[in-house]
Amino acid sequence: VFDAKTMSQNEVNDDIISLVRPDVSVIVCGNKMDLLTATEQESWLVALRPLLAAHHLDFIGISAQAKTNLNALNLSLTETVNRKGAAVGDVVVSNARHAAALAAALTSLQSAASNLQHGISSDFVAIDIRHAIHALGLVVGEVSTDDLLEKIFRDFCIGK
Repeated sequence: VFDAKTMSQNEVNDDIISLVRPDVSVIVCGNKMDLLTATEQESWLVALRPLLAAHHLDFIGISAQAKTNLNALNLSLTETVNRKGAAVGDVVVSNARHAAALAAALTSLQSAASNLQHGISSDFVAIDIRHAIHALGLVVGEVSTDDLLEKIFRDFCIGK
Protein backbone atom coordinates (compact mmCIF):
# COMPACT_ATOMS: atom_id res chain seq x y z
CA VAL A 1 0.00 0.00 0.00
CA PHE A 2 1.41 3.35 -0.97
CA ASP A 3 0.20 6.90 -0.45
CA ALA A 4 -0.59 8.07 -3.97
CA LYS A 5 -0.79 11.68 -2.84
CA THR A 6 2.64 11.98 -1.17
CA MET A 7 4.90 9.24 -2.56
CA SER A 8 6.83 9.66 -5.77
CA GLN A 9 6.48 7.20 -8.62
CA ASN A 10 10.17 6.33 -8.24
CA GLU A 11 9.69 5.49 -4.55
CA VAL A 12 6.74 3.25 -5.37
CA ASN A 13 8.63 1.53 -8.20
CA ASP A 14 11.58 0.90 -5.87
CA ASP A 15 9.26 -0.54 -3.20
CA ILE A 16 7.58 -2.84 -5.71
CA ILE A 17 10.92 -4.04 -7.09
CA SER A 18 12.17 -4.74 -3.55
CA LEU A 19 9.16 -6.98 -2.88
CA VAL A 20 8.94 -8.96 -6.12
CA ARG A 21 10.31 -12.48 -5.63
CA PRO A 22 9.06 -15.88 -6.77
CA ASP A 23 8.00 -16.81 -3.22
CA VAL A 24 6.09 -13.58 -2.53
CA SER A 25 2.67 -12.49 -3.73
CA VAL A 26 2.46 -8.76 -4.30
CA ILE A 27 -0.70 -6.70 -4.62
CA VAL A 28 0.01 -3.09 -5.52
CA CYS A 29 -2.46 -0.80 -3.81
CA GLY A 30 -2.54 2.99 -4.08
CA ASN A 31 -4.35 4.77 -1.26
CA LYS A 32 -5.78 8.31 -1.30
CA MET A 33 -6.68 8.00 -4.98
CA ASP A 34 -9.72 10.17 -4.25
CA LEU A 35 -7.39 13.10 -3.54
CA LEU A 36 -5.91 12.97 -7.05
CA THR A 37 -7.27 14.55 -10.18
CA ALA A 38 -8.23 12.27 -13.06
CA THR A 39 -5.00 13.32 -14.80
CA GLU A 40 -2.91 12.43 -11.73
CA GLN A 41 -4.64 9.07 -11.43
CA GLU A 42 -3.94 8.31 -15.08
CA SER A 43 -0.33 9.39 -14.59
CA TRP A 44 0.05 6.77 -11.83
CA LEU A 45 -1.43 4.06 -14.03
CA VAL A 46 0.80 4.96 -16.97
CA ALA A 47 3.90 5.05 -14.75
CA LEU A 48 3.13 1.71 -13.08
CA ARG A 49 1.88 -0.19 -16.14
CA PRO A 50 5.30 -1.41 -17.43
CA LEU A 51 6.41 -2.66 -14.01
CA LEU A 52 3.04 -4.24 -13.28
CA ALA A 53 3.02 -5.99 -16.66
CA ALA A 54 6.61 -7.19 -16.33
CA HIS A 55 5.84 -8.90 -13.01
CA HIS A 56 2.19 -9.86 -13.70
CA LEU A 57 0.91 -7.66 -10.88
CA ASP A 58 -2.46 -6.00 -10.45
CA PHE A 59 -3.02 -2.46 -9.28
CA ILE A 60 -5.91 -1.49 -7.02
CA GLY A 61 -6.60 2.16 -6.35
CA ILE A 62 -8.49 2.84 -3.13
CA SER A 63 -9.47 5.48 -0.65
CA ALA A 64 -9.36 4.06 2.86
CA GLN A 65 -11.02 7.15 4.33
CA ALA A 66 -13.84 7.28 1.77
CA LYS A 67 -13.99 3.46 1.71
CA THR A 68 -13.70 3.47 -2.08
CA ASN A 69 -12.80 0.23 -3.86
CA LEU A 70 -12.11 -1.67 -0.63
CA ASN A 71 -14.19 -4.60 -1.89
CA ALA A 72 -11.79 -5.03 -4.84
CA LEU A 73 -8.82 -5.01 -2.45
CA ASN A 74 -10.53 -7.49 -0.13
CA LEU A 75 -11.32 -9.79 -3.06
CA SER A 76 -7.74 -9.61 -4.34
CA LEU A 77 -6.33 -10.37 -0.88
CA THR A 78 -8.72 -13.30 -0.42
CA GLU A 79 -7.89 -14.75 -3.85
CA THR A 80 -4.17 -14.43 -3.18
CA VAL A 81 -4.39 -16.12 0.21
CA ASN A 82 -6.57 -18.90 -1.20
CA ARG A 83 -4.24 -19.42 -4.18
CA LYS A 84 -1.10 -19.55 -2.05
CA GLY A 85 -2.69 -21.68 0.64
CA ALA A 86 -1.74 -19.51 3.61
CA ALA A 87 -2.32 -21.20 6.94
CA VAL A 88 -3.61 -19.83 10.20
CA GLY A 89 -0.68 -18.22 11.98
CA ASP A 90 1.25 -17.34 8.82
CA VAL A 91 2.79 -13.89 8.91
CA VAL A 92 1.76 -11.39 6.26
CA VAL A 93 3.96 -8.33 5.75
CA SER A 94 2.06 -5.68 3.84
CA ASN A 95 4.60 -2.87 3.94
CA ALA A 96 7.67 -2.87 1.67
CA ARG A 97 9.80 -1.01 4.19
CA HIS A 98 8.87 -3.49 6.91
CA ALA A 99 9.74 -6.40 4.61
CA ALA A 100 13.12 -4.83 3.87
CA ALA A 101 13.74 -4.21 7.58
CA LEU A 102 12.84 -7.80 8.46
CA ALA A 103 15.18 -9.08 5.74
CA ALA A 104 17.97 -6.87 7.12
CA ALA A 105 17.31 -8.18 10.65
CA LEU A 106 17.49 -11.75 9.39
CA THR A 107 20.78 -11.08 7.60
CA SER A 108 22.26 -9.52 10.74
CA LEU A 109 21.13 -12.42 12.92
CA GLN A 110 22.54 -14.95 10.46
CA SER A 111 25.83 -13.06 10.54
CA ALA A 112 25.81 -13.08 14.35
CA ALA A 113 25.16 -16.83 14.43
CA SER A 114 27.91 -17.47 11.90
CA ASN A 115 30.35 -15.31 13.85
CA LEU A 116 29.52 -17.21 17.05
CA GLN A 117 30.10 -20.55 15.33
CA HIS A 118 33.46 -19.38 14.04
CA GLY A 119 34.65 -18.03 17.38
CA ILE A 120 34.63 -14.38 16.28
CA SER A 121 34.93 -11.82 19.09
CA SER A 122 31.73 -11.07 20.99
CA ASP A 123 32.21 -7.40 20.12
CA PHE A 124 31.53 -8.21 16.47
CA VAL A 125 28.59 -10.43 17.38
CA ALA A 126 27.17 -7.54 19.41
CA ILE A 127 27.42 -5.25 16.38
CA ASP A 128 25.42 -7.73 14.29
CA ILE A 129 22.82 -8.00 17.05
CA ARG A 130 22.59 -4.20 17.32
CA HIS A 131 21.94 -4.01 13.56
CA ALA A 132 19.20 -6.63 13.88
CA ILE A 133 17.63 -4.78 16.81
CA HIS A 134 17.70 -1.52 14.86
CA ALA A 135 16.03 -3.18 11.86
CA LEU A 136 13.33 -4.72 14.06
CA GLY A 137 12.84 -1.36 15.74
CA LEU A 138 11.88 0.06 12.34
CA VAL A 139 9.02 -2.42 12.26
CA VAL A 140 7.79 -2.56 15.85
CA GLY A 141 9.03 0.70 17.28
CA GLU A 142 12.03 1.58 19.42
CA VAL A 143 13.80 -1.29 21.14
CA SER A 144 16.30 -0.70 23.94
CA THR A 145 19.53 -2.07 22.52
CA ASP A 146 21.51 -1.88 25.75
CA ASP A 147 18.92 -3.74 27.83
CA LEU A 148 18.50 -6.45 25.23
CA LEU A 149 22.25 -6.91 24.69
CA GLU A 150 22.81 -7.06 28.45
CA LYS A 151 20.21 -9.83 28.74
CA ILE A 152 21.70 -11.76 25.79
CA PHE A 153 25.23 -11.58 27.16
CA ARG A 154 24.06 -12.42 30.68
CA ASP A 155 21.74 -15.31 29.76
CA PHE A 156 23.66 -16.88 26.90
CA CYS A 157 27.24 -16.29 28.05
CA ILE A 158 28.38 -14.98 24.67
CA GLY A 159 32.10 -14.27 24.66
CA LYS A 160 32.91 -16.06 27.92
